[in-house]
Amino acid sequence: MKKFKEAVINQNLSIRSVAKDTGISKSLLADLVKKTQKLSRRKTLTKDQEELLVSYLRTTSKMCHGLTTMQTRELAYQFAEANKIVTPSEWNTNNKAGIHWLHGFMNRHKELSLRQPESTSLSRTSSFNKTNTTTFFSNLEKLYKKHNFAPNMIWNLDETGCMTVTKPPKVIAVRDTKQVGQIASAERGTLTTVLFFHQCFRGNNSPCVYIPTSLF
Repeated sequence: MKKFKEAVINQNLSIRSVAKDTGISKSLLADLVKKTQKLSRRKTLTKDQEELLVSYLRTTSKMCHGLTTMQTRELAYQFAEANKIVTPSEWNTNNKAGIHWLHGFMNRHKELSLRQPESTSLSRTSSFNKTNTTTFFSNLEKLYKKHNFAPNMIWNLDETGCMTVTKPPKVIAVRDTKQVGQIASAERGTLTTVLFFHQCFRGNNSPCVYIPTSLF
């Protein structure tokens, strides 16, 4: 009966088809499946323990090492095992938390959501730090004072790249985060870079001067 029950839960087979193929009672199999799913939905971890997982997921996503749903389920099981927490039999069989637990976990913590991260190279991540950012704006201020740009000469510049690489899987990150990154071995593949310019202020028809960052 355990084997038939797991076939319905883990292999997404219908209760009717399993009951018909095995010759067992459909109602009995349905009761066993319902009971198992009810137990799997029950909170296995305490509120404080789940908050630790949430904190870890928030940190990893900010560090561009966000976890997929499968990795999160495996982490929850490892966390439970390390803390000697009694888990449903489904967790022990698959060495990861059940999919129903994950759905309940995400519903209980609305600040988390499933996001599609952008491939981010390690060099780019390590270069974006407080020191480099402060230097950039310091040099920018010096240029403004040196050339005394008029408002109509200041433009917005946005760069985007189209790359022939496989998109990383969705990871769990903080809801409403503007951008979520995921570390990749390299930004390999064919890269097409596009620059978009948009004038910040409306003024006369004076020529606009674009100062590239290489002059900094």
